Amino acid sequence: MSVFSHKNRAGRMPGLRLRAATAALALVLAGGAQAEVSEVRLSRQFGLPYLPLVVAAHEKLIEKHAQAQGVAPLKVTWTELASGTGLTEALLSDSIDFAGGGIGPLLLLWDRTKGGVKAVGGLDGSVAYLVSNNPAVQSIEDFGDGDRIALPGVKVSAQAQWLQLAAAKKWGADQYDRLDRLTVTLPHPEAAAAVISGRSEINAHFATAPFSYQEIASPNVHVVTTSDDILGGPATNTFLYAKTRFRDDNPKVFRAVFDALNEAHELIAADKAEAARIYVEQTGSKQSVEEVLAILEQPGQRPVFGVNNTYVQAEFLNSIGTLKSKPESWKDYVFPELHDQPGS
Repeated sequence: MSVFSHKNRAGRMPGLRLRAATAALALVLAGGAQAEVSEVRLSRQFGLPYLPLVVAAHEKLIEKHAQAQGVAPLKVTWTELASGTGLTEALLSDSIDFAGGGIGPLLLLWDRTKGGVKAVGGLDGSVAYLVSNNPAVQSIEDFGDGDRIALPGVKVSAQAQWLQLAAAKKWGADQYDRLDRLTVTLPHPEAAAAVISGRSEINAHFATAPFSYQEIASPNVHVVTTSDDILGGPATNTFLYAKTRFRDDNPKVFRAVFDALNEAHELIAADKAEAARIYVEQTGSKQSVEEVLAILEQPGQRPVFGVNNTYVQAEFLNSIGTLKSKPESWKDYVFPELHDQPGS
């Protein structure tokens, strides 16, 4: 039997119900405020294309913008992975939330997940160099059975796909994979060391900075072609990307990362010397600050937040069957936050 009298039940229960409802609403609101993740995990690869992420980590820009979004304290965890394949696996398995990688893996992920992965922002649009220590190789048509071309990922990396595009232009669309048999997956640091030493079966490398400049400086290494030559001009080749589900579930954290990346680009543009110092300090680079700064001041070095000259790559990959779906425009594989940036 209830301890409350009938009078109490009739007169006081509505008040109890109101208080209970108010408490429940407070819990819902509190839960909503805490619904976003308390830790965000990002991963990048090696080299200067990832300078914006290095700067963002050093300056704690994500933490800063998380506070502005009202989601602090936010734990930010950074890791380095050697290849686009590893980044793809980590992102798809939810081991990381944001991946810094090439345009190739981005487009493949966008296609594979039916738009479930998109670009948050650009990282780099610098020229990449295909170099060789074989004097007989002066153009791609000179590569033969004795040559081995190092790439971050066979068939899936941006460099592998640029090589396919170059082959299609040289020998016809049906011969796009003519050089695939010569390619080898190898991280940039190891590939550069192999080509410079001249004592490895790896005698060519499609390289990004700073490794490309280290190789070009070697007297036994020369440039065969460049990404600019193949693509007909500069192109954004490295991006930060994430799952659409993460953006939907964590809009404030996503915005904090987006704003942090944008600010990192602004800081690099404003003070390249400080950016070089941060890069050397954070990565343990064997190059001096002065050497890295000299690279950053090269006209071919182009940190870029927007999306430039990427759609031609998407069209090509669709034409050879690598992408099953053809995007209608570059905006299909980037998040709406980036749509007001220059794009193609």
